[in-house]
Amino acid sequence: MKAIVVVGATGNQGSAVLQHLYAYAQANQDAQLKLYGISRDLGSQRAVQVSNVFGGMTVLQSDMEDKQSLKEAFSKPREEGAVEVRVFALTTPCLLSNGMVPDPARETAVGLAMVEALVEAEVDHVVFSSAAGCDKEDAPECTKSKKPVEDALKKTGVSHTILRPVTMIEVWDRVHPVTSGRVCGMVRGDVKLQWVSTRDIGAVAALALVDPKAYDKQMIDL
Repeated sequence: MKAIVVVGATGNQGSAVLQHLYAYAQANQDAQLKLYGISRDLGSQRAVQVSNVFGGMTVLQSDMEDKQSLKEAFSKPREEGAVEVRVFALTTPCLLSNGMVPDPARETAVGLAMVEALVEAEVDHVVFSSAAGCDKEDAPECTKSKKPVEDALKKTGVSHTILRPVTMIEVWDRVHPVTSGRVCGMVRGDVKLQWVSTRDIGAVAALALVDPKAYDKQMIDL
């Protein structure tokens, strides 16, 4: 059995990754792929929903801000007989402990601890969702905060794939829901801004998780 653990399974990116992985697992049952999702609260509506939608998937309790709980979650599939463990990982500047207020420095610290947990759990492959332009000096702090996590992951020697998506179109659902034929409020009208859907991020992440050798040490702009 090969296992894939999805961090942030109840969020936009994580659920998109699960959607593509679940479709693959159903169509390729001989691949013996077991899916796991990580949720901070197993009793939350989203966690229950994910468990119901993706039948056969196991939802594990873990807190992104608790390294030990992450290590335990990453180790669980191996304890249940998995011969290989792959992980979809991400970080966010808006952590629940901080009331969802952006805290880039805290995001970096949490990401570095997550990398340590991945190493200690002896994970075989990691797909890390970073951010486009995180290596640019003039990038927003909540974008640059992901670069140290990328660097730490590379130094581990663990097989990995790094995704660098641009701004996710789903952000409008939280910030400025679209109610007419136009959107406004995030940037000036003369500013060009690239967008990507979490569905597309999920599709690429799933490819790298299903066939890690083909995507090892690749950095993919989305």
